[in-house]
Amino acid sequence: GAVEEQTEAIRDDETPPAPVVEVDPDAMQTCKRPGCGEKFTERQNADDACRFHAGQPIFHETKKGWSCCGTLVYDFDDFLKIPPCARGRHDANAAPLRFQKHTDKAATTS
Repeated sequence: GAVEEQTEAIRDDETPPAPVVEVDPDAMQTCKRPGCGEKFTERQNADDACRFHAGQPIFHETKKGWSCCGTLVYDFDDFLKIPPCARGRHDANAAPLRFQKHTDKAATTS
């Protein structure tokens, strides 16, 4: 019957879909993507609305930059002015930044 068909459709090895979060399309939100920080509403959001850095910030001695851009600067104000290199949708729930330690040494494999 119908119950048996539903049971067969769900397998133990399948990952359930992520829950859908209901958001008021006109609620003002702040984009948390690195380099953006703009205010937006979901109704106005689009696939190219956000300009952000897709990589991680790098701070190495006096050099600062982004892993995605390859641009390194010495002054923190210049670091903040590095133009974002990626486009996408605004994301009010973007993951927090992870900081990288930059090394000039080649990675060794064992």
